[in-house]
Amino acid sequence: MDDQEQDKARALVPVDERRVALMEGDEVRAVRAEDGTIYLPLRPMCESLGLSYRPQRRRIQRDPSLEEGVREIRLETGGGRQATPCLRLSVVPYGLSTVEVSRVRPDLQDKLLVYKRWVIDKVFDAFQRETGIGQAPASATTAPSGGDDTMLSLVHIRDMGPAIAAFAEQQIAFQEEQRAQDRRIGALEEGHGQFAARLDRAADVVGGLVRSAARRRACGSACRGSLRRSSGQRTRGPSGSGCRSTGWTWARAG
Repeated sequence: MDDQEQDKARALVPVDERRVALMEGDEVRAVRAEDGTIYLPLRPMCESLGLSYRPQRRRIQRDPSLEEGVREIRLETGGGRQATPCLRLSVVPYGLSTVEVSRVRPDLQDKLLVYKRWVIDKVFDAFQRETGIGQAPASATTAPSGGDDTMLSLVHIRDMGPAIAAFAEQQIAFQEEQRAQDRRIGALEEGHGQFAARLDRAADVVGGLVRSAARRRACGSACRGSLRRSSGQRTRGPSGSGCRSTGWTWARAG
């Protein structure tokens, strides 16, 4: 488990709590966590919209862009202080845009439909600013009259600002993900190296046992051959033929 996963698994502690309007007067509980981020508890938010909690929780889990905004926060409930799934405030607008209109309370359906259309317009505006697709040329809308090249360049720089900022945000997110991936790969490589070292040590031990067993078998054969070839007595000592492993020597009888 890397650092990001460990942080996500740890329940946060709230430092502030208040009621906020979610959709034109419908208030829900909002909490500020110890890291300063604001979250909305999922179950009360679903209840406010007339949605069943469990199907919505499963829907969020299937969408990585939503699930990465969920954190456990220790909140006071009817059963005492418990770790409660909460959705980061910055993810809530997108989350609401993915809710089926027919599933919310009847009195909120028109509001949600208007909100979805508003989200579509805002996302398209951001898409135009970032890509330039669908936008009229800057010279046709904002270019100063009189052919002032300096002013025209400034206008182009101004129009490029949002796209550059969006690109920078994407690069920052990519670099963070790349660093996390490098940490995971490093941990795997380190574990692989340790495992390979243990295998090498085990192979050395097994090889030593095999060689020792072979020597003993050869020594035993030599001892049995000496016994058959001579009628001598078995003695313990340095003289005569015998087995170096057992220390027994064979001396011919008188």
